[in-house]
Amino acid sequence: MCHYKLKMWQVLCFVVLGATLPGCPATSTPSNSVPNLVGLDQLAAYECLSTCGLCLEGVIEELSDSIPKGQVIRQDPRPGSHACVGMRVTLVISSGVRTSAWMEVSVEPSEAWQDGASWCLDHGRWMAPQENPIAVTEGTHIVSFKGIAGWREPQSSIVNVRGGGTHYVLGLYTPSLSTAFSAFADESVPPEEAADDLFDAFDAHRAREGYESAAYAMTTAIEEFVQGGGDLNYLTLRSLQIPSAFYDGWEVAERRAIRARLKSNTVGNQARSSEQGLLAGLTTYKGMREVVPESSDYDNCVIYVNGMAITYADFLVASGGLEERVRNMDTDYRIHCTGYWNEDGLLLVELGECTAQKIVEWLDLARDISVQNETTQKLEACIIDEVDAGKNVILVSHSQGNFHAREAVDNISPDKRAQINVLSVGSPVTFMPEGLRTCSRVDVEGDPVSELSLVNFDPFPFEGTWGWGDWLNVLTNRMTDGRIDVPKILLLNHHHFEGSYLQGEAGREIVKRIQDYLCLAAS
Repeated sequence: MCHYKLKMWQVLCFVVLGATLPGCPATSTPSNSVPNLVGLDQLAAYECLSTCGLCLEGVIEELSDSIPKGQVIRQDPRPGSHACVGMRVTLVISSGVRTSAWMEVSVEPSEAWQDGASWCLDHGRWMAPQENPIAVTEGTHIVSFKGIAGWREPQSSIVNVRGGGTHYVLGLYTPSLSTAFSAFADESVPPEEAADDLFDAFDAHRAREGYESAAYAMTTAIEEFVQGGGDLNYLTLRSLQIPSAFYDGWEVAERRAIRARLKSNTVGNQARSSEQGLLAGLTTYKGMREVVPESSDYDNCVIYVNGMAITYADFLVASGGLEERVRNMDTDYRIHCTGYWNEDGLLLVELGECTAQKIVEWLDLARDISVQNETTQKLEACIIDEVDAGKNVILVSHSQGNFHAREAVDNISPDKRAQINVLSVGSPVTFMPEGLRTCSRVDVEGDPVSELSLVNFDPFPFEGTWGWGDWLNVLTNRMTDGRIDVPKILLLNHHHFEGSYLQGEAGREIVKRIQDYLCLAAS
């Protein structure tokens, strides 16, 4: 229903004198026609509609070079159309004379120009990067960029032009993954520049089409490189040539080395075995350098140390999962979450290393023994750097990472040790050195590694995803009426950091204890 109100003087005029406003009928009956409102200002047009028993549906503003601002340009329904009581009318009102404006489109990098980079306005003709600036009218415009071989074109930009002046648009072309990878393998290109371009190319591909598509494109590029006679070890040398200062002090030689472990003689498997290391080594630390603020901006530091048989890609997933869960504490505690990679190696070698570390731990009960393990030494240096910077350090060590954490802390002086907190998860370690600010552990039910510690503990329920060991255990029990129990080594999915320890009650407990440590340090 349309609600309208007439002024008293209008009612008197219509009833006594039969007067009407110009263009408006005196009565509002089905036989009336819609009045002509073009040229009236908005207020007069509204009063005319009210007088005629019509309603205002809405007002649309439109630029006009001929109709003064505030006046009706056109209406819907049109003048003379059949009218009835309560009909709704839409008015198009002039917003004034069009104002001249300019559009300036910058196309980068200049190397893309040589390959045909160009842009267009509102799906018009393609223009060269040098054709700038151009005059545009007020309103909404679309700037598009041409796709060219070897490059990923920028996404189209929508520009709302209001008023005069110059409106700027940047179109940043990024090399395709294959082009960027070829440049990284080209010794004539500085390695740090080539690594940056490769990261940008991978990130642009990932942003548009997802990680799986980007990883597939990277794998394809590596396979083509190998099939063309390329040496994967050469890529490792390239990454080692990047100056450490380029990545703000991160251990480039250690952390960015590709370390291509070729597990098969087939080209495809060779490429895939190096793909994860290449992505991690060449892209991750540039991202960290650009996204993570200086460590001096923080009062607390959480360091994740992974267990054995963990690839670098899996390490990034696990450390990222922990960082995701403590991120909301940053506002209150100025906390920085990072990770230290206990490097993945041959399984049998790592099992032997763990056995030796357990023996050393037992011997350490009788006599203090200092272990000069390379991973332990570097973790120790990493912890000392944070402590010397005045940080409260929280070590979250998983599985074999607890051996490295224990030895690293044991080699640190008592005064520095008092600033260190250790939270052990899935730990085979029996004890941690004395003098720590805090020390505790979280274990999950069914984790066979935790039981190797020979410590009495109260495990949290397993709330992760069941693996093949769980199902085989259930199946075997049903078939044998519980007389045969599958060895617990089959239940190692209960030991997984991201898939088990960061899930459910155990995950909440880890976050709670980290927060408790932060509260203690703040007090």
